[in-house]
Amino acid sequence: MIISKLKNYNKYFQKCLLICVLLSLSLIPWIEFINANLSELDFIFNDNIIVLLVLYFFFIFLIYLILNFLTYLKNYSLISFITISIWIFFQHSFLKKGINGFIKNMSVSNDYSSEIALILIISLIYLFFFLIKSKKIFTKFFMFFLIFNLFFSTIQFTTKFYSQKRNINFVEYSNDKLINNIKRPNIYFFILDAMMPLNEFKDYYKEDLSNFENFYNQKDLLELIENSGFSNVEFRNLSNGISAIHSGWKV
Repeated sequence: MIISKLKNYNKYFQKCLLICVLLSLSLIPWIEFINANLSELDFIFNDNIIVLLVLYFFFIFLIYLILNFLTYLKNYSLISFITISIWIFFQHSFLKKGINGFIKNMSVSNDYSSEIALILIISLIYLFFFLIKSKKIFTKFFMFFLIFNLFFSTIQFTTKFYSQKRNINFVEYSNDKLINNIKRPNIYFFILDAMMPLNEFKDYYKEDLSNFENFYNQKDLLELIENSGFSNVEFRNLSNGISAIHSGWKV
């Protein structure tokens, strides 16, 4: 009787451990996204983040139950397949960008680069399923890759976050000191601009953007503002440079 209870307890514990590993590894795309948009943490960690995480975990758990019932993959083989599939699915933009660059070098239209990237992702997911199903060594390989990726992304986020926090504290201290030394009202200069990526804009509207592409980038505009008499000029990229905020002081 006691042995039976212990076995049931061990099975229950193993199931819980598998679910925890699944949900933890499924967070890798989220952490990578945050690392790529670290300057927008206030926007990312809003009131809806908990709801989104709960829905995301529920969706992942639902996939786990369905595949556990429909496929021969079990335990860590199934966990590795689900999490590596989620990770590769979130690489769609990266693959699309690579395909665009490859097609551009061949002087071929890239109208279907998004569809090609999606087909490539589906093919890779099928390949992962075949490899994991055929040999256990691939399960170990994918699990090692995902765990390493999780730790690396987490360390990268922690390092960048505290580095950014120190920089913000330094800037705030410098600004407070400057404010206390001036006798005239502050004048702020801001430029806000945003648009879709140039390559997508050019392909969609069939417009020649050569003049626009040769216009000021973030650093050139920063130098222009500094040459106009502003001090403490800086800029902050949003969404990996799709838009940017320039600010400066003139007292």
